[in-house]
Amino acid sequence: MDRKFKPELQAKIMGEIRRHERRVLLLKTAGFAAFFVISTGVLVAAYFNLASALVQSGFWGFASLFFSDFSVAMGNFQDFAYSIIESFPVFSAAFLLGGVIAVIWSASHLIADISEVRSTRKLPLLA
Repeated sequence: MDRKFKPELQAKIMGEIRRHERRVLLLKTAGFAAFFVISTGVLVAAYFNLASALVQSGFWGFASLFFSDFSVAMGNFQDFAYSIIESFPVFSAAFLLGGVIAVIWSASHLIADISEVRSTRKLPLLA
């Protein structure tokens, strides 16, 4: 059973499908934009969290010892390396790394969606 529709009806249906797809694309782009803004805020907070954790843990004190007394640091390298590793705030660094990954991921999807929105700009949103 092969039914043929009038060309006007088929064009109207296809136009409605395209408008719906464009609306969904714009909503998806807005969602990625919101996620990008939020993840950028998390990234900034994670940066300040890591900076304060580095100061509180004494990491900068051990790291500056490497540059001020290099021969002493190399003479006791095993203890020096253990102290550096022990004082590094791993969870704050992981929080920062998660923020960086979220910003990169959301930015890539946002850029891809914006280019797709720009390519479908000619389609109207409403009937």
